[in-house]
Amino acid sequence: MPRPKRDGAASDRARVSMADVAQAAGVSAQTVSRVLSGQGTVREGTRAAVDDAVRRLGYQPNLAARTLATGRTRRLGIIVTGSSTSRVMVEAGAEAATRRLGYRLTAAVVSTTGIRSLRRAADQLRSDGAEGIIVAAPVTARDRWTPKGFPVVSLDDATAGSPEFVTDQRAIGRMATEHLLELGHRTVWCVCGPAQWPEAKARVEGWRAALVDAGAPVPDVLHGDWTPAEGYRMGALIATDPSVTGIFATSDELAIGVSHALWEVGRRVPDDVSVVGVDDIPIAAYLCPPLTTVRQPFATLTDAAVRLLVSKLDKNTPPPLGGSADPESTRPSLVVRASTAAPSL
Repeated sequence: MPRPKRDGAASDRARVSMADVAQAAGVSAQTVSRVLSGQGTVREGTRAAVDDAVRRLGYQPNLAARTLATGRTRRLGIIVTGSSTSRVMVEAGAEAATRRLGYRLTAAVVSTTGIRSLRRAADQLRSDGAEGIIVAAPVTARDRWTPKGFPVVSLDDATAGSPEFVTDQRAIGRMATEHLLELGHRTVWCVCGPAQWPEAKARVEGWRAALVDAGAPVPDVLHGDWTPAEGYRMGALIATDPSVTGIFATSDELAIGVSHALWEVGRRVPDDVSVVGVDDIPIAAYLCPPLTTVRQPFATLTDAAVRLLVSKLDKNTPPPLGGSADPESTRPSLVVRASTAAPSL
């Protein structure tokens, strides 16, 4: 009986060797080994060339053999929360950065950010062999749930005592609001995620500051969770109000729900109401109309966080410059699409 053919892409990845990476990067196999293992001194330009070759060729280090040889798991953990697309984008960015540095990533998803839940997640990751943890959840009181001396790097500025790899969330709220005000909207309504979340609070602060600075009315904030269903629920509360012409939704998924609520009552986006979201999730550019949003540089943030964590584990892996991500590369950016326009007269 003939054997089924192996998948070509998977087969090609399996055949990629360290020598192939060395040739593609223009360095020796020993240099590739030093970059992937974090052993020895390697110039940053050389390291970048090797990382690029690993990514392009899809090279997969034999981590099991390396664990046996070194006694190290070369595994990192990440704590995430919720089920939003932005969470998936963060996890994917962290996984890619981890793989480029010759590590593996294990995720622990928490439904709440209470001390017990976080402690269980950290214990689970440690039992799975994680040598350090990235926290991608709004948590506080880090000293009450992380093991003493265990390396932890945060992707959220609410984690006390941890290096910050975050986008300015206040700037996000201000940027979205100012865009709508500049188009001529009298004011901007805010459909927001959970009131207790630091990101939600900061985005509301930026939204409110922009309205106050412009002398515009400040409507009440509508709070829910981060899902399209909650965006729809909150959007339905204001959809029939003719004075509502501009809406800042604090996530793209909320903006999707808001837009559906507007459509159901016959109000068109952007002819009748302009809508701005946050995150620039992959589907945002393909909605009808395509969604104006404030993009967060998830790949840059996760790469910097992973590199710092690995630098704590491998002394020869340099941390990001200054121990944090480049401020220029972590700034949010407004992506203007067809969901915003000047208000109709």
